[in-house]
This record gives sequence, C-alpha cells and structure tokens, in this order.
Amino acid sequence: MIAYALRRLGGSLVALVGVALAVFLVLRATPGDPVDNLLGEQASAAERAELRRVLGLDRPLPAQLAVFARDVASGTLGVSYRHRGQTVASRIAEVLPWTLALAATAMLIALAIALPLGTLAALRRGTWIDASAMAGALGGIAIDKLWLGPMLLFLFYLKLGWLPGPADDPRLPGSLVLPAATMGAALAAMLSRMTRGSLLEVLEEDYVRTARAKGLSPLKVVGKHAMRNALVPVVTVAGLQFGALLGGAMITEKIFARPGVGTLLLDAISERDYPVVQGCVLVIAAGYVLVNLVVDWLYGAIDPRIRIAQ
Repeated sequence: MIAYALRRLGGSLVALVGVALAVFLVLRATPGDPVDNLLGEQASAAERAELRRVLGLDRPLPAQLAVFARDVASGTLGVSYRHRGQTVASRIAEVLPWTLALAATAMLIALAIALPLGTLAALRRGTWIDASAMAGALGGIAIDKLWLGPMLLFLFYLKLGWLPGPADDPRLPGSLVLPAATMGAALAAMLSRMTRGSLLEVLEEDYVRTARAKGLSPLKVVGKHAMRNALVPVVTVAGLQFGALLGGAMITEKIFARPGVGTLLLDAISERDYPVVQGCVLVIAAGYVLVNLVVDWLYGAIDPRIRIAQ
C-alpha cells in the first residue's frame, strides 16, 4: 500500500511538472504582451523597458522558468502583474472556495438525479419509464451550458423572480441553484446512463440470482448486493468529472457573474497576467490529481474485492 502510494505520488508530481512546463511555454508563445496591457500602446520605450525589467520579462526563458519553479516551491506561485501587492496563491485562495462550493453543489444535484433515474430505468428495462429516462438523459447531454444557463436565468430570475441572478449578491441563499443546475445537467444525464448500464450488467451476475433464489426482497437484492458493485464505474466517472467541473466552471461563473477560479483565470488570460494564469492552471491540475487519488481509495471502500496491485 505504501509502495503504491509513493508510485502514485511520484507519477502525480511528474504530471504536475509537465502541466507547469506546458502552460509556461504556451503563454510565452501566445501573441500578446503583458506590458501592453499594463501601460497601453502609448507608453514610451523607456517606460516599457523599465516595466519589463521589473516584471522579469527581460530575462531569458530558462531564468524565467527558474523563477516560476522557485515561486511554486515557496507556495506563493508568484506575484500578480496587475496586483503587485498580492501573491497568486492569496488571490486563488480568495476565490477557490466559491468554485469548490459550485462544483460540489453541481455534483450533488447530478447524483441526486442520476442515481435514482438510472436505477429506475434499469429495474424497468424496456418499459416507457426506461425509454423516457434515457431520452431525457440524451437531451441533457445534448444541451450546451452556454444555452442552458441563459435560459434558466431568463425563466427563474427574469420572468419568475424565484432565484437570485448575476446582479445579486452571490452569498444569498439559493444563489448556487441556477449555476449548479447548469453545470450538473449534462453530468446527471451521463451518470444516469452509466448507472443504468452498470446495474443491468450486475443484475445478470450469478450472486444476484443466488440472492433472489434465497428469497431476499428486491430492495435488499438491489440495494445491498447489486448497487454496491454497480457503483464502481459510476464513482470512477463521477470522480473524474468532479475534476472537470473545477476546470470547466469558468464558463458558468462568467454566465452568472460569480467569483471563482474560472473567472480569475479568464480575467488573467485577457490581461496577459502570466503568474495568475500559471497558478490557476496548476491548481486546477492539482485538483484533478487529488480527485484521482480519492477515487482510487473509494474503489476499495465500495468493493473490498478490489486490491491495489503491489
């Protein structure tokens, strides 16, 4: 177990180093100059040269990369170009709770819809209930959040006035409902289809037929014996998609004008604020890695037969 954990940790560190190196190089290769965004095109050559020196952009790429590595090792992730008094880590720490709350709420909404819907569809296979559930799931996958978010705002915020919208304080009760529903709709559709398929496969296993032959109630057969094993692939996809929610929250955060890592990242990209972009991408990548480790641990908790290869 310890050897496996060390191998996974080593692989995760290699992946994070690769992500950090990739985002560093891509930013420098992308058209646009941070100095132009900060001073404007009317600045004199001397002012531009001085700011470039202050920001360290006049150094060779290896020297800039060494500074980035030092900032990551120190935990500060560097200093924002536009907000020189703040470290990148402090800026991310201010908005990360908003993104985590949004992603967690979206996942809860998705699971609350997907697990009952997928289970019902599997138990009523071939009926109108199954067909309706899967048709709804297909529609949920097809709907884009760029369309769904504004439609939800139009209906529940502008027309009905039931829920807060972009102009309201994001701390208000219910402010998470619309953005979380926007993010969770496609995920709920995906997980419901996976729950149905996985449960149908498990229901054909010999141990399930044995449980039925012993006279156990359908609730015990499904809930105690079948569902636990059927959840293994669902947990895999749900865990990976939670990491995707962290990275993909930027679109929803922009639509609903919410603070978060996604909003911070988009603003930093438009401002060519290299340290903030690098820090946000690295934090999102670290979230993916952490979620993968948690999913591996959940395998054994759900199905004790699963053993980690030594």
